[in-house]
Amino acid sequence: MSLYKDKMTFQADELFADFVGKWMRLSGSIRDLNARSGSILVTFDQPVTEKLFMFFDASWKDRLSIIPQGTVISVECQITKADEYSVSFDHCRLN
Repeated sequence: MSLYKDKMTFQADELFADFVGKWMRLSGSIRDLNARSGSILVTFDQPVTEKLFMFFDASWKDRLSIIPQGTVISVECQITKADEYSVSFDHCRLN
């Protein structure tokens, strides 16, 4: 997200393109879990201006649904897109 600071969106998008498709490890406290059209969206408890959207395949639903809100988890996800306030990840899995 800091990549977008003080840049025009198209400039930052070009810089961010090098990261798309790469895998990243993340850790944080679960804020919410939401089923969305064949996938599960997990968000961490973070400031509103810095959101991470982690999409898990639907096959993870049973494992994710038993984790209490506020639990710290570690995940590995594939980077898909970003903007000034958020980064989205697909194909996430628990570590």
